Amino acid sequence: MDNETVKTMVEQVVDVLDERTVRKIGTSLRSSDDRRKEQERRILKDKHPHSSLKWNGQRWTIRQEENEETTDTLPLLQEISLRTGSIGVFLLKVKRYGSEVDKGVTKLKSLSSRLNTVKDDKERDKIQSEIVNTDSEVFHSLRKMIMYVGLVSGSGGVGGDRTYKLLKKMETQIKK
Repeated sequence: MDNETVKTMVEQVVDVLDERTVRKIGTSLRSSDDRRKEQERRILKDKHPHSSLKWNGQRWTIRQEENEETTDTLPLLQEISLRTGSIGVFLLKVKRYGSEVDKGVTKLKSLSSRLNTVKDDKERDKIQSEIVNTDSEVFHSLRKMIMYVGLVSGSGGVGGDRTYKLLKKMETQIKK
């Protein structure tokens, strides 16, 4: 082989090796860029764990519009759960006082049947006194029961206008 042929063969080998090296370097540059990008994402995610991240081509950013919408609805959801809890408590109170009324009415019935069989005026007066006392306890329980029924109705209406607006907004988002 002559010198020139060897020289061209060596040049071709060097060119091939250079191309492989460039590809390898390019690949390692891309993978280091991916590592850097992932590291930036992790750092930002540590700072904002409940936020959604978005790559804008140069760096990671927090998706503001979705985050703002979530924070806007959070107080409304807390209000709804607070309202639901208060309604439940008030209903339990109504049930409690309803049970007291039932107990008082049962006691009144037994006292009235005892009153029918009494022969002595002194005992009759004593039973009538118990009847009046039991009657006042029943009226007191009824008053409390009515008060809590009103509170149930009132707490059901609190924030109803905002809840309606929220439901309408959610309905339009579902349609989209």
